[in-house]
Amino acid sequence: MVTEIPTKNMAHENLSATCTYENLKKSVKAIEGMVGRDLAMPVIQNILIETKNQSLYLSATNLEIGAVQKVPAKTNGDWRIVIAPKLLTGFLTAIRGGEHITLIKDGESLIVKNDSYESEIKGLDAEDFPIIPLSDVSQGTSVDLQALQRGLTATLPFVTHTEIRPELTGVYVALKGDEIYMVATDSFRLGEKRLSVKTLFGKDVNRGTEQFPEGIILPQRICHYISRLDVAENPQITWYIHENHLSLQYGDLYITTRLIDANYPDYTQIIPMKTETNVILKKEDLIESMRVMMVFSQNEVNEIVLRVNDDVMDVQTRKQDSGSSVTSLNVSVSGDEKSVVVNPRYILEGIQGIQSEEVFIGINTDAAPLLFRGSGESGIDLSYTHIVMPIKNN
Repeated sequence: MVTEIPTKNMAHENLSATCTYENLKKSVKAIEGMVGRDLAMPVIQNILIETKNQSLYLSATNLEIGAVQKVPAKTNGDWRIVIAPKLLTGFLTAIRGGEHITLIKDGESLIVKNDSYESEIKGLDAEDFPIIPLSDVSQGTSVDLQALQRGLTATLPFVTHTEIRPELTGVYVALKGDEIYMVATDSFRLGEKRLSVKTLFGKDVNRGTEQFPEGIILPQRICHYISRLDVAENPQITWYIHENHLSLQYGDLYITTRLIDANYPDYTQIIPMKTETNVILKKEDLIESMRVMMVFSQNEVNEIVLRVNDDVMDVQTRKQDSGSSVTSLNVSVSGDEKSVVVNPRYILEGIQGIQSEEVFIGINTDAAPLLFRGSGESGIDLSYTHIVMPIKNN
C-alpha cells in the first residue's frame, strides 16, 4: 500500500539514501523483470533495497536468475528493506520527477520523498530475502553486446516452452573452431547462428576461448533479458562462466544465472548436407506470401502446400472451410519437382533471421527437413541456418 503523507522532517533520516530521480527510476526498471512469481515464497515477489559500504543497491531474484543494481547515491547508515517493486515504480512514474529522491527506512516501511511528495511503502523482513552470490567477474572476458544479441534474437523464437525436455528450453552456445554456434529448437523447427570469436570477444579472443566450455545452455529468460539491454549505454558486457553459472556485468548491473544442467542433442544430424531441389527467391516475396497464407490458415489447420516446378513455386492453403488462398512466386530452381506441406508461421519466423535480400530453400523429400539460408552474390550464407520440419502429407 502507498500512502501520501504531509511533507515533514523525518526522525529516521539517519537510515537513508539520496540519489537522482532518473537513476532510481532506471535502476528499478532494470531489475524488476527478475522478480519471482513463486506464491509459496512471497518474499521473492519483491525487491531488496539496501545500503552498504556507502552505496545503494537494488536486488531481485526468481531463485534461478539474480540481479543486483548499484545506484550512485549518498547514504546514511547500513540498512535493508524488502518492498513490492510495482508500488515504487508506480510512484516514480506518476510524479514529474525532480532532481533528487530520498529513500528513508522507517521501521518496516520505506519513505520515498522529493521536494513535493512524501509517500510510505510498507515493507517485509529483509532477513528472508535470498542471498544473491556475487562472483568475481574480473576473471571473465569482455563480450560485444550487439553481436551477442544478434545470436540470441536469431535463435530465441525456436526455444521450446514446455518442461518435458529441459535441454530444449534454452539457447545452446558452443565453441567450434574459430566460431561460436548459438542454437535453439522445439523439435518442429531449428535456428542456428554462427558468430566469429573475434566478433564476439574482440581483442580478448584468447581469454574468451580459454574460459569457454565445450557447450552451455542459457535459460530463455536470461536470453530475453540480455537481448533487451541497451547497446548505446554499454556496448560491452563482462561474461564469466563458473560452476554451472553464468555471471554478467553490464555497467553497474550484475546478473547471475544457473545454466540448464542437461546434454544438448546432436542437432547437426537433422541439417541436410545435400538437397535435391534448390530454390532461390526474394525474401520480401516469401515474407508477403507467408503472411497472406497465415490469414487463411491460422484459425484452422495451419497448413500450406509449397509446390516447386520449373521456375515457379506455388503456395496455397489447404483443408480450409472459411476460405483459401493461392499464389505463384517467381523463383530460380535447380532439381526435380517437389511438393511439401509446412506451417507458414514456422517459415515466417525463421526467415526473419536472414539478412540478405534473397532466400535459399533446400528440399529433399516431403518428409525431410526444409533448409533455409540467405543467398547473395557470394553464394549461400552459412552464418544462419533455419530448419523447418514438414507436416505429414496424408
